[in-house]
Amino acid sequence: MILRDVPRRRDFFWAVTCRYDVRGLEVLGSSVDVLVSAGILWRGRKFSRPNWLRRKYINRVFLDSGAQQFCTKFKDYPFTIRQYVDLVKSLKPTYAATLDYPLDITVVYHKADRRDHIHRTVENAVRLLDYDLPNLVLVIQGLEKYDFNYCLDLYQDYGLLDWKYWGIGSLCMVKNIDLMVQVCRLVRRRLGNDKWIHVFGPSVLSWSRIRPYVDSIDTSMWQRIRANRNPLPPVLSDPFKDLRKLERRKACAKWFYKNYVKRWVGDER
Repeated sequence: MILRDVPRRRDFFWAVTCRYDVRGLEVLGSSVDVLVSAGILWRGRKFSRPNWLRRKYINRVFLDSGAQQFCTKFKDYPFTIRQYVDLVKSLKPTYAATLDYPLDITVVYHKADRRDHIHRTVENAVRLLDYDLPNLVLVIQGLEKYDFNYCLDLYQDYGLLDWKYWGIGSLCMVKNIDLMVQVCRLVRRRLGNDKWIHVFGPSVLSWSRIRPYVDSIDTSMWQRIRANRNPLPPVLSDPFKDLRKLERRKACAKWFYKNYVKRWVGDER
């Protein structure tokens, strides 16, 4: 397939962890897209359904599986697929990621077998598709370029390459931008120009280079840094450190939109 630069709308999802994150985004107007991790909603035995996801200025909600949090702490998901399905049905997010296994955690830190966890990623996606959930985002996992290709081969074996919505995992910790570009180009080439492709938490340094190949990104890579209680996005905490908690979040969101997100989404205002 010959890749060509196809005009497409770029989506951007702000990762939120609490009501203060959501309230901080209200300065951006009446149409904000957010990503929330199932890891934030898990309460030990069941999921919570927070009211702060229903604020009127929130446009679309992307439910992430919480794979990074769960596989770091538990080495696996502490809930069943049925529980996740119930969460999706009750929250009714615009998009919901499948239950993948992030190789940058399971293989790099827990020494799991990479092929096994790629297989488990695909098998979980297939099982979730049986529940007929709308707008499931099938996650592609890997560490090296050939891993992502292998994962796509498995999806192809199930006849799923015509699926509309896709997500690329395990790039949020990658420092080699060339590798990120190669993976995004590979996925676009394999799936075609008519698919919606999301990258979870890519570095801002990669945005301009992966932009020709993907449709959507988010700020989930900042969740790890937020353990230090920094505002969204945490890298901007110092310029606004003298502001109160909520005002800090608002100032950060406004500054980051103006300097980074605006270019990504093509906002020419």
